[in-house]
Amino acid sequence: MGRMSDLWKPGTNGDGREHNLEVVSAPESDHDWFLGNESVPFVEVGSKPEPELRLLDEPIELANEQILERVASYQHIDESLAPGLFTVRFRPVVAGVLPDRGFGSELVALHDPDHPISEQYRLLLGEIALQSPSGPPRVLLFTGATAEAGTTTVLLNLALTIARTESARVTVIDANAARPSLAEKLGLSSGPGLRDVLAGRTPLPWAIQATRMKSMRALSSGRLGTPLADAGWPPLMERLRSESDWVLIDAPVWTRPAEAVPLADCCDALYMVVRQPDADTTTGQEIQRGILEATGRLKGCIITQR
Repeated sequence: MGRMSDLWKPGTNGDGREHNLEVVSAPESDHDWFLGNESVPFVEVGSKPEPELRLLDEPIELANEQILERVASYQHIDESLAPGLFTVRFRPVVAGVLPDRGFGSELVALHDPDHPISEQYRLLLGEIALQSPSGPPRVLLFTGATAEAGTTTVLLNLALTIARTESARVTVIDANAARPSLAEKLGLSSGPGLRDVLAGRTPLPWAIQATRMKSMRALSSGRLGTPLADAGWPPLMERLRSESDWVLIDAPVWTRPAEAVPLADCCDALYMVVRQPDADTTTGQEIQRGILEATGRLKGCIITQR
């Protein structure tokens, strides 16, 4: 297994332990486009209505523009409002984002872009981009050799790096039904999500959630007990390709290949996340061989160390 790049740089993860990444080549076999918006529209209605402003016969967009222009012309609103009157304003909520949750210290690419580990993720992005010369949209699948390899953390840091450095539209998806964790790490609602979309219970626009990172959105695992419908993968991936520059999918560990293979068939490339102690073991080599035989899409291994 030839090395693509030596990315060993010491650093610390959120738990104080050392954490490093290395990209290893496998045998050979690419905004603001959703609802999240940091600006807060502010509309106040005072105690002095303007009777000459007629709205009923006008398109709603034009009517709203006229209202905003009129409100902006108000210098002040009398403090002595008549009983029962009060001012009002609108503040949009980023759907699904739970206060004081998610975006923990393990997402170093967001919290500390100058950290050595953040630099490792930029190098990782460069290596992956070189393997997709055709450019976006790119659909990438990430699977772990073991349950503790750190696949979700790697995927999210890479997604944040893409969103920050390329200003690209990134969609992250939790397809790990056995151990869903993407929603928790991002501070999002666990459902509705992927399972509900594939089962036809929820339209995709209703399940996609905005995140605190502009230009990055997420599709959580969805409601427990809803079976994954493999037939829904191809149309879903085509829809996401048309709406995203990058789609990063968190898949189950490869001990459950039956769940991952139908999804891998819809992706451009597959990457295995493996802990350093497991990278060169017989088991690790067998997993790589199994992925290559089943999908032919394994492009590299991302090695983690703490």
